Amino acid sequence: MKSRKRPRNACVKYRAADRTIATVTRNLVEGALLVIVVLFLLLGNIRAALITAAVIPIAMLMTITGMVRGGVSGNLMSLGALDFGLIVDGAVIIIENCLRRFGERQRALGRTLSREERFDATASATAEVIRPSLFGIAIIAAVYLPVFALTGIEGKMFHPMAFTVVLALSAAMVLSLTFVPAAVAVLLGGNVQETEGWALQTARRWYAPALDWAMRLRAPVVAASVVLVLLSGMLVTRLGTEFIPSLDEGDIALHALRIPGTSLSQAVQMQSTLEARIKQFPEVERVFGKLGTAEVATDPMPPSSSPSPSRCA
Repeated sequence: MKSRKRPRNACVKYRAADRTIATVTRNLVEGALLVIVVLFLLLGNIRAALITAAVIPIAMLMTITGMVRGGVSGNLMSLGALDFGLIVDGAVIIIENCLRRFGERQRALGRTLSREERFDATASATAEVIRPSLFGIAIIAAVYLPVFALTGIEGKMFHPMAFTVVLALSAAMVLSLTFVPAAVAVLLGGNVQETEGWALQTARRWYAPALDWAMRLRAPVVAASVVLVLLSGMLVTRLGTEFIPSLDEGDIALHALRIPGTSLSQAVQMQSTLEARIKQFPEVERVFGKLGTAEVATDPMPPSSSPSPSRCA
């Protein structure tokens, strides 16, 4: 059997897709690692930090499953918009309150909690904060709902992002109701102490004097805040109206404009000369052009105009 050679433009598309996937993977891994490091610094309990960190991969698995079932593509706009800090927000609130209740019960009883006492304390501690935790996640998810009202190019670009973020927050909400309390009740046995890590202690030493200073000078602080809000409003009026982000994936698209009425043979010759000149630059890996009718009927592309996407190494 003869092997069919892959078209040159298909190779460019596959290379661009590989670079996009690599960018998304790097962003997700760096974001997850950063959140996990912060959790270890702030919670002050290794087991509690591990439970909170476990929410990230489980929520991502549920999110990707929903994306596959919903036919949502994974790209820079959809996966790149995920914020793991928002995903673990509800879990952090529940775990911190459970640690507080465990420490209080142990100090009151003078011993470690039994299995049944730990389960009861987890249920009561979760019930105390589950409503604000769910409300916080719901408010964040509601921020993305207006994105579904976008149409045209903006809608095609941002609908996958909104769908992915809302799906991830919904998965985090479900895990906060089920996985997190169960894991806390089972895994946080033995002697549990509510302690502040050195990061929180350092932040408290800086925050307490700043808070006292702001409370003593309330009028100047409020006036300065109002001035900053007004200045920000003035800057908003000078922003551009384009709602399309700039995504640098290493591809450059340019149009070769020729005299209208240029014949097809001459256009091909001129296009070949142009591509050969572009490939002389060391930064360019490959270049190709398209001549003839466009894929969209409402966008006629005569031989006098041909897009020439190029790939940078």
